[in-house]
Amino acid sequence: MLLSILALSACKAPPTEPPPPTEPPVETGDTAEEPVLPTGDTGPELDCSTLPPLPTAFDTLTGFTYAEDFDFDLNGAAVSVRAANGSMVAIQMDGTQTLISPNVAGTAACTRRLPDGNFIVCNVSANSLVKVDVATGAKNTVLSGMSYPNGADVDSEGFVYVAEQNAGRLRRVDVTTGESVVVGTGMNAPNGVVLSPDEQTVYIGSFGGGTVYAIDRTGPDTWAPVRVHAQSPVGGDFDGIEADACGNIYLTEYIEGIVWRVPAGGNGAAIVADLPSSWIPNLRWGSGIGGWDRETLYVSDRDQGRIFAIPMGIHGAGQ
Repeated sequence: MLLSILALSACKAPPTEPPPPTEPPVETGDTAEEPVLPTGDTGPELDCSTLPPLPTAFDTLTGFTYAEDFDFDLNGAAVSVRAANGSMVAIQMDGTQTLISPNVAGTAACTRRLPDGNFIVCNVSANSLVKVDVATGAKNTVLSGMSYPNGADVDSEGFVYVAEQNAGRLRRVDVTTGESVVVGTGMNAPNGVVLSPDEQTVYIGSFGGGTVYAIDRTGPDTWAPVRVHAQSPVGGDFDGIEADACGNIYLTEYIEGIVWRVPAGGNGAAIVADLPSSWIPNLRWGSGIGGWDRETLYVSDRDQGRIFAIPMGIHGAGQ
């Protein structure tokens, strides 16, 4: 299916690693507070035919990290791994930071929360997947020997789907046993990963070629061959990827600073926002805790350590 992206500009040379941000002091107190869980109320029944028009306005939040990725914890904070020193920190919306664990990764790519509240991180420097216990800060290598583990998503059972960019494949990892299976192969630089609302399809964005791949589940542990869900006729490097409750796919385009929305059917992509950044690596739906709105997409800005907030009028898949 053709992805109607008609205005992608030519790729520029990737920016150099930015200097460490000037950040508020990091507290090192007890981070093992009792989680405050969402109520589970999804509000009125979804009407997927009446989403707000695009493009839309956005707000800019400052005081965050130059991290490649982030996710929200169960206590109302955004969790990320600092590019400067590899430490994992929890950051409240007001900018208050708390250290979770030092030296998590030399270079971190994915950062995703597990159902139990702990986190997994793609340690690109060691080609491994690392689990971090938020209560103690303990780190455990779940799987090593990978080939540039980059994007990831977590299903409702706690399995982690990890894209190996240099190997062109997607793995499903059991973080308890470290066992893994290959879900799909033959992709061009697979990067961002997201599951559909019913977890029966996994979508993968390519960091080159402007492709969105899809792999459909055929059984509890079996998948159909990789297929092309959407394709840009002029290329493009897709970095982060998300899905909403209606099955629409959202992509961040490196280095153009554009967030795209691809309809569930794969045709007719539209610009959500053109952000003032040349490095927007990832995006997440708000958690509904600590001021992070469930119907807002939060986009990381690796240029200046900011987060852009884009109200969408719909919540994310799996929420």
